Amino acid sequence: MLQKCSLKPLKAFLVFGLILSPDFLKAESVSAEPLSAGVKDGTSLSTPFEPESWPYSSLYLRFLKVEGCEKTEEETVVRISRLKVGAELGRHDLIRAKKNLLSSGLFSRVSISGKKSPIPNQIDVQIEVEEKVSWFLAPYFALSGGKYGGGAAIGETNLFGRAIRAAAGGQWTYNNRAAFAGIRHPSLFDSVMTLSVDGLFRWQEMTEAIKDVEIRNILLVEKGFTVLPGIQWTQDFNLSIGIYWRDIDISIRKNDTSQRALAAQGLKEGKDIAGTLRLEFQEMNEVQGLKDGFQTNFEAQVSDSRYFSQFNYSLQKLSLTYAVRWDNFHQVNLLSKFVMGLGQNLPFYREFTIGGPNLRGYDNEAFRGDTRYSLYEELYFPLYRASAFLIRGIIFWDSGIIYFKESEFSRNKWRNGVGGGFRLYLHKINIPLIGYDFAYGAESGQYHHYLQIGKEF
Repeated sequence: MLQKCSLKPLKAFLVFGLILSPDFLKAESVSAEPLSAGVKDGTSLSTPFEPESWPYSSLYLRFLKVEGCEKTEEETVVRISRLKVGAELGRHDLIRAKKNLLSSGLFSRVSISGKKSPIPNQIDVQIEVEEKVSWFLAPYFALSGGKYGGGAAIGETNLFGRAIRAAAGGQWTYNNRAAFAGIRHPSLFDSVMTLSVDGLFRWQEMTEAIKDVEIRNILLVEKGFTVLPGIQWTQDFNLSIGIYWRDIDISIRKNDTSQRALAAQGLKEGKDIAGTLRLEFQEMNEVQGLKDGFQTNFEAQVSDSRYFSQFNYSLQKLSLTYAVRWDNFHQVNLLSKFVMGLGQNLPFYREFTIGGPNLRGYDNEAFRGDTRYSLYEELYFPLYRASAFLIRGIIFWDSGIIYFKESEFSRNKWRNGVGGGFRLYLHKINIPLIGYDFAYGAESGQYHHYLQIGKEF
């Protein structure tokens, strides 16, 4: 049974003259006050108690009440919390419910309280939330190795009060111009159906160099969309199957095939239509910019000229992320990530690249191939905390190899970058407002600086 939300004023905050709100696809930072609930006989519904004081092995949820919503629908709060009336309820379920709500990026404060029902083995629970500003206008600027870029995005993270995320924006860099729009629906028609739709227009100068000598310079004009309907099979697992559609135009400025010859369709133009399968397992929580948990993403695409496409290739991408934080040890956060990419007969514009932000200590997109393995280790630790912002330090190790199958695997192609930096966060924003890294490329012997303001979309 649900009751109507009460109304509370929505709070806004001003940053550089712009209203900022959560990132498009990631949770925003929130306060992390302890879980509260009251289950002792005769106590009020708001009597607080710590999760460790839960006095029962389990009870059954009889009644669920939501308070504090102004925009968010109460059904959305219940869906995110994953609490179900009539289901068995234990301490772990309440802790998980609060983490889910805090990690959603919709609320700045969440409290859960309860009291034991007069009916044996049943409990009544109340969820009280304080909403955040749900729309955002987010600038972006980056500087890396003397190369620069910027852009902005505007969006809504709680469209119609149903946690639907939508955004549109543009990006301009030294070799890239792009415009995009996208929407993510977590529960179509209040069902397990999900939907992801993205549209893109991109103009990019793509280059390839061998031993710092440019051998290829291509001007790419790409426009198209991706539509991925899906099913939320379990609380943590989503399966999506859809279509990737692109219209590709290529202008060849330089193409030295004596150094590396491309596949027959390497510089092909026309319609690229690929069937897409995406699997996502999400058991990652993010509170106050610190991550904890496990996340897996797998994507496979096949483009076949027998099925409307003018291209023939396939690729598979896998990403595994594990994060652990030690709240009792100065909120130190360790993040480990593994990325794999395998491609077959890839056109030039879809080849994998590393260097720059995804391999610090080297030039942007310095290396390319159809096979990629990367490992990232990052350790975050607090440097300074104020009432409005906090600064975290970071030390990192990036390691990876990328190559073409015809050249085979070689240890000489394995590259490593090490370094450190800092991240400046506002308490209302999960993504770093300012990030700076200083990295050393172990194999190149070069140093690189990376500065980023805002978030690249």
